[in-house]
Amino acid sequence: MSRSVRDVCVQGVEKRKFPNKHYVYIIQVTWTTGATNKIYRRYSQFFEFQLALLSQFPVQGGKRNPEDRVIPFLPGKILFGRSHIRGVAEQRMGPITEYLEKLISLPQEVSASQIVNNFFEPTDEDIKPTREKAKSIRETEAHNISEPILLEQWVAIGDFEKTKRAECSLKEGDVVDVVEKKASGWWFIENAGSQGWAPAAYLEPVSGGQDDEVEKCAPGG
Repeated sequence: MSRSVRDVCVQGVEKRKFPNKHYVYIIQVTWTTGATNKIYRRYSQFFEFQLALLSQFPVQGGKRNPEDRVIPFLPGKILFGRSHIRGVAEQRMGPITEYLEKLISLPQEVSASQIVNNFFEPTDEDIKPTREKAKSIRETEAHNISEPILLEQWVAIGDFEKTKRAECSLKEGDVVDVVEKKASGWWFIENAGSQGWAPAAYLEPVSGGQDDEVEKCAPGG
């Protein structure tokens, strides 16, 4: 009999600086077999997982009839903003915990599905992170966070129309918050309440300067 997730516990957040500064959620996973493991997931991974889940289970996701939706909504706006965010662990952990608890309490058709199990299975990165030693922030210490997070603001220099659900459209002049950068040249952004991936080639710093953290590639690169 294949195993499924019995319990999840968001233990805290961890600050990482590789490949750029970001936070991951520390999640303790307990399986129906009694085995346990720890995983580390950043918000963009939750975002992509949610899109895949809704695609695989359109009925349970309310695509055909909103009243049939049982898949929980992924917390969004509370996680982002154009300001310094102090106490980030306190603001993020609650909604993420509630989301995960609702997810694993769904009927087994969803909660024990392969896509859900894969999300909670430890990856190579979970077992042996390729990063410098991270600074952990436990839930009980969240109020002691002294260093604020400031999301970078970039401006769109051209129009970009998304072609996939996970992407985010841009209009020339839009000022967006950059949440995550990938070396592929696609960045996870928030734009007027919408979240998703957009090509870095369409963005430049609000200050007009250059950013050399990630090489910007043309769309599709």
